[in-house]
Amino acid sequence: MSVARKTVFLKFTALFLAVAMVFTIFAASVVNAATPTTTVRVTGVDAGDTVRLYPLAVDKEDANGNHSWYYNPNGQVKSRVEDGSYSAADLGYFYTNINSTMDSTNHDGLGNATAGTVIVMTDLGGGVHQAQNVIPGLYLVTADGGSTGTSYNATIIPVNYKYSSTGVATIDDSDGVDNTGYIEVAVKKSSDPVLEKVVVEGNASSNHSDVKIGDTVTFKINLTIPSYGDDWRTDKLHYDISDSLSAGLTLDTSSIKIEGTAVSELLSNANKHCASSTYTANESGFTIKLYGEDCYQYSNASGQAANTIAITYNAVVNSDAKCNFDKETNTANLEYSNQANSDDTAVLDPETTYHYTFGIDTTVNGNGSTVTTEITKFGVRTTSETNNNVALEGAQFKLYDANKTLMHFTAAGQYDPTDDAGDDTDYVDHVTSGAQGQLVITGLDAGTYYLKESVAPTGYTLNTTEYRVDINPTYKVNGELSNYTVTITDPTNNSSTLVFTHQMLDNGTITNTVSDPNASTFEILNTPMFKLAETGGVGVIVITACAAGLMVVCGSVFIYCKRSKKGAN
Repeated sequence: MSVARKTVFLKFTALFLAVAMVFTIFAASVVNAATPTTTVRVTGVDAGDTVRLYPLAVDKEDANGNHSWYYNPNGQVKSRVEDGSYSAADLGYFYTNINSTMDSTNHDGLGNATAGTVIVMTDLGGGVHQAQNVIPGLYLVTADGGSTGTSYNATIIPVNYKYSSTGVATIDDSDGVDNTGYIEVAVKKSSDPVLEKVVVEGNASSNHSDVKIGDTVTFKINLTIPSYGDDWRTDKLHYDISDSLSAGLTLDTSSIKIEGTAVSELLSNANKHCASSTYTANESGFTIKLYGEDCYQYSNASGQAANTIAITYNAVVNSDAKCNFDKETNTANLEYSNQANSDDTAVLDPETTYHYTFGIDTTVNGNGSTVTTEITKFGVRTTSETNNNVALEGAQFKLYDANKTLMHFTAAGQYDPTDDAGDDTDYVDHVTSGAQGQLVITGLDAGTYYLKESVAPTGYTLNTTEYRVDINPTYKVNGELSNYTVTITDPTNNSSTLVFTHQMLDNGTITNTVSDPNASTFEILNTPMFKLAETGGVGVIVITACAAGLMVVCGSVFIYCKRSKKGAN
């Protein structure tokens, strides 16, 4: 055997060994009796759908009355598995010959799919289909959802011999649940539940939100539950929905509702349908486990369309919220039954929403990352140096939202909504420029703000200009932040507007650019209260002349007054 053929054979062998482990196919031994038969029933089928039984390998009787399984064209190739034992080579050979004739027009393993080789099972109603007089062999069960649009996974079942103590062959037709005299198999629907997680804002929904500290975020999980036949409607059917929030979001545990009813009420001992149904919740997330009727009450009757239910709840953005590209997340997960009347489960990919607060003159992506310098507080110097500005520390600014409502902050510059009512003396109504002149402001929503100086540093006049600040984010399709801009405008001089763009590249690198390549920051200037003239300038001459003239006038007045006094005497 060539190396290539041997490699292919070994692959077939390994693959069929996996099939053999699942279905435990037992071949027929030599028995001198008529071929026994059984009934195969398939459950979990939507009304109007068709179920077929394709024989892959079937029992045949030779001239001496001996029985064994045959496969491939017209049953002319005899199975090497005759004596109830088999080797890996036997299984590989068996699989290779079955596989070699399977194509789009030939599914029965016995030739050209002629009439009678494929069994169309009888619809007994209630999602049950049946085929009688089924001889031992290996069968492929398929369901066609043409009438309802439901899709199913194909299932392979073995119909095996079993022997009595006297050597008489019968069919092992126990289905593992009861001994009803037929083989029962549930057809698993391949159409899975659908899990969707969104943020609700008014009449709109999305997979992201821009928020400020103190905002309440409303979440909605849309869970589409497929329709189930009667065999699925047992207490074993279950859906486990879990939801976790990152540290900057605090769950309101009293807000969790299923279809508008509080989960605490719906799953109370008095109202739930199945004792196994439970829920747990704390400030960082919740888990809802629906079993039995608590689950399938949300599924429509067999043959009807799937039903979507809504789980809603709220969370508050807290002071642990990160800033700019550092995000807060909310992730929903689903584990669900994937086999009728079984404990088997499957999981869907998690659904995540993303939430961002923004800042000015702060890090773009967490501790240690680039610090932005959108705004710098400068004072005008009195020297003739080329750079006539010096960074000013200690200037106080008040920030107003789009409605011109004054906002409050911690000493570190983080927005604090609890003090907007003026009832918390630990927080202040301003932000203060630091040693480098920056105004560190965090915890803001996207939108429009107004910034105005309220206290000037010592020795400088107050800058009375009200500057407009606009924060505008752009999001990726998956909800993550792509970029955000900070636009600062001087309403008295629109030409001085600067736009700062912070962009997250695909490789995770963040770039920072300014609309004016010659500017690195937006300068808010203060002038000194008393501006001395520079040495050697014209101003010195003018001041000196004025001072000399003033001295002459004062002297003349003094002498005149003195003479007038003497004359009076």
